Amino acid sequence: MHLLRSILAAWLFIFLLTGAQTAAAAAAPPKKPILYIPLDDRPVCLDYVVETMDAAGLTVLTPPKQLLASRGQDGDPAKLWQWLYSQAAEAEAIVVATDSLIYGGLVPSRRHELPQGTVLARAEQFRKLKQDFPRLRIYGLSTLMRTPRQSFGGMEPDYYEAYGPAIFRLTALLDKEETEGLAPAEKLEVAHHRQSIPAAVLQDWFARRQKNLAVNYTLIKLAQEQVFHYLVIGKDDNAPLSQTHREAQQMKQRTADIALSRFQLVPGVDQLGLVLLVRSIHEKAWKSPCIAVQYADGPGAATTPLYSDQKVSESVEAQIFALGCTPVSTPQDAQLLLAVNTPSDGITLEASHPLNLSTPSFAAQKLAEAIADWANRSTPPVAIADIAYANGADNGFLSVLSANGTLPKLAAYSGWNTADNKIGYALAQGLLAAQMPPEKRAALLQKRLLDDWAYQANIRRMLMQKYIVPEKLNPYRLGMPARKLQLIVADEMADFQRNNPGLDQAAYDYVFPWNRLFEIKITKRATG
Repeated sequence: MHLLRSILAAWLFIFLLTGAQTAAAAAAPPKKPILYIPLDDRPVCLDYVVETMDAAGLTVLTPPKQLLASRGQDGDPAKLWQWLYSQAAEAEAIVVATDSLIYGGLVPSRRHELPQGTVLARAEQFRKLKQDFPRLRIYGLSTLMRTPRQSFGGMEPDYYEAYGPAIFRLTALLDKEETEGLAPAEKLEVAHHRQSIPAAVLQDWFARRQKNLAVNYTLIKLAQEQVFHYLVIGKDDNAPLSQTHREAQQMKQRTADIALSRFQLVPGVDQLGLVLLVRSIHEKAWKSPCIAVQYADGPGAATTPLYSDQKVSESVEAQIFALGCTPVSTPQDAQLLLAVNTPSDGITLEASHPLNLSTPSFAAQKLAEAIADWANRSTPPVAIADIAYANGADNGFLSVLSANGTLPKLAAYSGWNTADNKIGYALAQGLLAAQMPPEKRAALLQKRLLDDWAYQANIRRMLMQKYIVPEKLNPYRLGMPARKLQLIVADEMADFQRNNPGLDQAAYDYVFPWNRLFEIKITKRATG
């Protein structure tokens, strides 16, 4: 009888405890979402970001897609502000690309005809947002206007297709004049470019940059006044000698006394939406995960990649801090190990270059073998930033990882676009991987491998050689031929999947979301 009473008492306790837990769960307020306004509707800024957060069980709300910038259409700042206000009261935090709310998106920030007074007034609207929602944590992403060597397809003002290379060279020389001084021949070259580039073109281009700087300094002031919980300004494509680098150096001097916890100037742009979302999660949880970094042999950390103005080690460190994380020197002390595949000679080529072969360099082979060893240990998880080539994967490096069975074991992989983009995505997805179900982590990994390795490093080059050049198509404006090319991509992708271990055999659909060869959007086909 005593035993029976004890059992009944235990059951009663469990029943009451379970009921209390159920009631508490029912009474607990639902998780508040994070609002996210991206730079535009490109997959790397919108779809893949939302998919990453969703895979980690995190709720992100985005505005209606028609309000965002797309190819050939500017975003709608007024309606984006309306959407933001309509959702802000129920939000945990907001991550916002300020270019979308000020200019209408990233490309509009370079091409717009807005008066400076208009863009500055829009920047100041963040002050009112904070006043109206004082508890809201606002994470802002802005951009320092890029200085590309050349540009096609309407990504800059129309004159840049004709005069872009000369503008790039002129500003590189002006930057060098301030930092190193110019040789007599270089001074003559400066004079030549000033005469050959129409005065109206130079006046317009520099005036656009001045508006961009005025907006950024306004946003920095708002960060100092704690309107922004945290502000990051991304340096869009640039070079060690360029107008972007020149302006960045001036900005660093003017913001040297601002705490890194409030403001950072970070290389790269397109990865920063995801970076800020992950930072917001870490800050809410009062966490600062530790990250260790391993580079390939050769120049490694001292490599200055293509489209960047600083060493890769500086980019890695800046993005670790932007994520709200802590760098550590040994993997044993880390929650994530970032493996960075750098070029063995320190020279970053395009992934479409003929030297990007399936035979790995000695440095890539050695790093791939080390990654296999780390991945087999399971802790810490390994993420890869594959920066040996720009705009795509290192074929030799990936071939080794595929053959030795390492690819499915990775927490994350990134080989798209610039080195800085790759680093930020690899870190952010790698940090979230631990809270993802295995099948969702694997799905994200597959998309990156199909996009960055199969398409960007291989199929895109084939399309140029077999279709774009012979048929005299415009790779920046595909038009109707896009439909035929998408079917070709699907067939080529299926072959690539069959021939490379570590890639799944699922069927995917592929489209060119911006009507150009540069990027694709990958969607897994529904089964059943």
